[in-house]
Amino acid sequence: MGVTADELAELVTHIAFYGGWPVAFSAADVLRTAKIDRLTG
Repeated sequence: MGVTADELAELVTHIAFYGGWPVAFSAADVLRTAKIDRLTG
């Protein structure tokens, strides 16, 4: 189970509209870091 990459992309899109672009860019950076950690961990 879990969340797909498409669902995470939708989440960032929703964050952009409700929280603003700066918040969405921060969220995208966190997701990118988590993905890198998961691949290297």
